[in-house]
Amino acid sequence: MLSNRTLTEEQTLIRRHFTDFFESERYEEKYHRRIQAMIVADKARLVMDIGDLLDFHLDVASLEAAGGVGGDGGATNPNTPTSLGMGIIREPGKYLPLLELALHDVVLRQQPEYLKVDYRSRAVHIGFEGPVGTVLSPRELYARHLNTMVALEGIVTRQSTNRPRVLETVHYCPETNKFTKKEFRDQLTPMLDSSHLPTVNVMPKTDMEGHALRTELGLSTFMDSQCAILQEAPERAPTGQLPRNVEVRFDDDLVDAVKPGDRVVVVGVFMPYTTADSKSFQSIVLVNHVAPTQAAAYLSRYISSVEDRLVAFAKKSIHREGPSGVLQVLAKAVAPTLYGITHEKRAVLLLMVGGVERQAHNTHIRGDINVLLVGEPSTAKSQLLRFVLGVAPLALSTTGKGSSGVGLTAAVAVDAYTGERSLSAGAMVLADRGILCIDEFDKMGASDRVAMHEAMEQQTVTIAKAGVHASLNARCSVLAAANPIYGFYSVHHRLAFNVGLPESLLSRFDLTFIILDQHSSAHNRRIATHILRNHMTSTPVTLDPVVTKTIVDGGVDAGPQEGGANAAGETQHGLDFRMTANSTGESIVSVDFLRAYIQFCKGGSPLLTEASQQLVSQHYVQLRAEQQDGTRDGFFVTARTLESIIRLATAHAKLRLSPTVEEDDVAAAMELLRSSVHAASAATQQRDEDNRTSRAEVAPDDAAAAATEAGRKRGIDAVGGGRSPEEAAQQRMRLEDTTPRAHAASADSAPYLHDNAAAVQLSRRIVEALKGLKQEQRQSVPLAELHERLGGATSAGSLADLARTVSGMQGDVFVYESERGRRRQRAASSFRT
Repeated sequence: MLSNRTLTEEQTLIRRHFTDFFESERYEEKYHRRIQAMIVADKARLVMDIGDLLDFHLDVASLEAAGGVGGDGGATNPNTPTSLGMGIIREPGKYLPLLELALHDVVLRQQPEYLKVDYRSRAVHIGFEGPVGTVLSPRELYARHLNTMVALEGIVTRQSTNRPRVLETVHYCPETNKFTKKEFRDQLTPMLDSSHLPTVNVMPKTDMEGHALRTELGLSTFMDSQCAILQEAPERAPTGQLPRNVEVRFDDDLVDAVKPGDRVVVVGVFMPYTTADSKSFQSIVLVNHVAPTQAAAYLSRYISSVEDRLVAFAKKSIHREGPSGVLQVLAKAVAPTLYGITHEKRAVLLLMVGGVERQAHNTHIRGDINVLLVGEPSTAKSQLLRFVLGVAPLALSTTGKGSSGVGLTAAVAVDAYTGERSLSAGAMVLADRGILCIDEFDKMGASDRVAMHEAMEQQTVTIAKAGVHASLNARCSVLAAANPIYGFYSVHHRLAFNVGLPESLLSRFDLTFIILDQHSSAHNRRIATHILRNHMTSTPVTLDPVVTKTIVDGGVDAGPQEGGANAAGETQHGLDFRMTANSTGESIVSVDFLRAYIQFCKGGSPLLTEASQQLVSQHYVQLRAEQQDGTRDGFFVTARTLESIIRLATAHAKLRLSPTVEEDDVAAAMELLRSSVHAASAATQQRDEDNRTSRAEVAPDDAAAAATEAGRKRGIDAVGGGRSPEEAAQQRMRLEDTTPRAHAASADSAPYLHDNAAAVQLSRRIVEALKGLKQEQRQSVPLAELHERLGGATSAGSLADLARTVSGMQGDVFVYESERGRRRQRAASSFRT
């Protein structure tokens, strides 16, 4: 506990410098207003700008003369602080208590009543903001930072309850009728004179004369204290390494200033300490100032300098492409290495922009957009999630199989030393105000999925266990990817059956897309061309990229961008706004520009016009009319769908930098929503089209015969090498004799290839039908009923052909045909559930 006891000459001089700082002409008015605001708000902490103290220089010669830091031969010691701010940063244990004493004197002169609280004297504290130094992460703290002022950035993952610390106790002796005081300290308490400090913090039972003492707790002085764990931001942790953390302590008015899941920047003194039963030292940060940090704050500082260019880009895109021009142009820059999936890319872009969060009649209305991608293997779902992780300023990644319910929301942890219960934030809480990417969403257990219901709609996580009841914010968008549980999507079943998720959870996604693996040769050829172009046109990481044109004025610069005026104009503050080209040569915006534009437009709050409100209502009524039973296409249209339309339209208006949501925004939102609502029927049509295309593509053609003849000739020429002319001629004659047989075999194999491809398509339909039977708890099925379930119009043509097709399949459900009252096993599904 600080006291106004006798100071040394050096301490008196430093204290006088701090007093002069508060009374200086340059800073007197500024800090007089801050002190008055602190008094009016009834607070006990004055926030000071460390930059002001860095500009207030010290008299180094006077300090050395006072014995603070001695020099040899009159030379100035280089370690002597040259300013008050440098002294605070380098030696906070010496300078910070003296600064608080100087502030106490100033407040005492201005308003002495403020310092009197009941019978005690109010303690005033100092908090620092400004250029303390480089903002570090817990991973970057080293021994050289001990006993210095540091600024740390991270996420609060665990927090203890308030534990008051005793500062001073009052003891009463009934025999002598006297009161005595005893000050308590720990290794982290700053003191001006260590000789007055007790070495053992034990509550006294008797006085110096052996008289019994009674502790008067009501007259003793305590201070609120709270410990927390500050963890390194997951996106800043090196790949393959766990995020580091550090313990921090909040005292007095800073208690409960943060909660688990908050991203904050704390300023404090990094100090070591040890315990009686430990032989090693531990470290802790004594916080004097805490402030929330916004994701991508580093980018926000530069938005104002490029705001004109962002607005010009939006106007130019709308003028060229129409009202949805911005969405179309920016969507091309979303995962440009992926072919197709246009609607999915646009949905992801709107997810990163988000809607508008509102509070109506004490009811929270979600503004974040949730998107679910359901696709067969190798449809680039995970790649799309990875792109969002790299572009979004705040995004966390997890998997359904590797995450538990408490790991996604929050858990109650027990401190190993104190036995105290505390809250540990999960992934959704840590992703507050950001995006949570969940891969393998279908692998999540049923008990774990229940924990996400509240977090995805109310955007809060409520914990009521082990005597702890708390509610944490989980205001994040969810981008999830799931595979069908049987490996491929069955168009004959609903979405919930394919992914194994309940309708209550699926309804919380604003958009749900079904991505099928198309089998047509034309589609495969386009994908192959796109991937090959990516490999051929992509720049190795060791070389400098080549830029094609600028972003707003459209000027072309075909030369390399090493220096030059264009490079200087398009690269600002470490951000590259130059346009690049995708694999097809089409110009797309850079990732830096996409990130800056999203950050710029996220701050908008457009309102719906009367016309757009009526249009939203009409579309919602129409969707309800189309799905009166609520199950058509496997999707439910509920009131949540209406809110989804509003969120999507609002996000599109924010992309246009418009203050209002117009009818064009509603139309763009409905285009995406209809592609989501009718995704099941679209998947059925696409699967049928693939089946028809596959049958048509397996027909024989002359190219195969020509390739066989060319291969035969190359084989004859190769046989002649290294042999005598006679031996080569004899071998050529033997090969010529086999030519008619080879042509006959080739002609016979063509219809076989056609039939084989058709059988593959038929096998898929049989597997889907048998899986449906297994879901119905049936162990067998007659061949005639299976033929009827397949629609009767199969490529097999008859029951005999169908029986021949299933004869090679093995599994649990078997197909039989009735022969004189007996059942003869034919086949069974190879998929076990």
